[in-house]
Amino acid sequence: MASLGNDKSEGGGVAGHSNRVALEEFARRDQHGSLHRRQALDSGMTVAQIDRRLRRGQWIVAGPQGWYLLADKASCPLARLYPATMALVAPAWAQSTLALHGLGDHPSKPMVATDRRYTGQGVRAVYVEGLEDLPRTRRCGIETVTVEVAIASQCRWRSVRGLHMLIDEALRTGATTWDRLVPELERFPRTGRAGSGRLRSVVVDRLHDPGVPLSDWGRDAVRSLARAGIQGARIEYQVLDADGNLVAQVDLAFPAHRYAIELDSVRWHAGLDAFERDRERDAELARVGWRVRRFTWRQWYGRLDWALQTVRVDLAHGFVG
Repeated sequence: MASLGNDKSEGGGVAGHSNRVALEEFARRDQHGSLHRRQALDSGMTVAQIDRRLRRGQWIVAGPQGWYLLADKASCPLARLYPATMALVAPAWAQSTLALHGLGDHPSKPMVATDRRYTGQGVRAVYVEGLEDLPRTRRCGIETVTVEVAIASQCRWRSVRGLHMLIDEALRTGATTWDRLVPELERFPRTGRAGSGRLRSVVVDRLHDPGVPLSDWGRDAVRSLARAGIQGARIEYQVLDADGNLVAQVDLAFPAHRYAIELDSVRWHAGLDAFERDRERDAELARVGWRVRRFTWRQWYGRLDWALQTVRVDLAHGFVG
């Protein structure tokens, strides 16, 4: 554990004050506003001075024994996560790891992975079998399992849809790549492990269609179509001309039918310029033999049965946009 020296100057001394200031600056800079009792004593503070700061609310007792938070950093999730990983010598786990990579919010209690029992307050310590074999990294100066491991571990808590959404977000934001992620997704399932079946289902689905939707609608739409018996939709499909040049990337595609579905939101498709661009894309797609059906968000989410029937008829009988 980092130390700031061993100056034993008493209470009001200049050296003692200087060391206390340096300790708090160090805690803010290197430990997200958390510090340990031993660090305070090593800096030259007395037990009485530590207790006085606690009584005044300048420092706050953290979950793990012997750790404190600077009052102005007490609401910072990293200020609670850092001492949890240090006190238990345990890496951040699950939702805490995802949050470190910008994938969702930090949980109310820091989550760490451990190979032993922990009953203390303020930390959610999850027993993980084979923890020593899991790859680790550091994020924001905090030890954590990799984001790939954290995504795979979510099969315990998330539905198939939720896992797809999480993976899509991780790929869209660059938190990971499919090449890095798939080995962990394939390794993690194990007979009897909670959520293994859901994770296998997700892997199989994505091997058939590795496309990553630009919004959650694409993934939801494919599932809605499949439930209605309409199979074969591809997400964010790139339509090429005879020379292999990109004509357009469409929200959903049925390549065998040369049929595309586009969802028009007010945010991205409002205004004359967007209207003109959309029609130009439709004309380019028509030039290479593709048909385009457009739905608004309100039509798809408010009249889903009608939208699905429209697609079913288009595929069965042909449609000219």
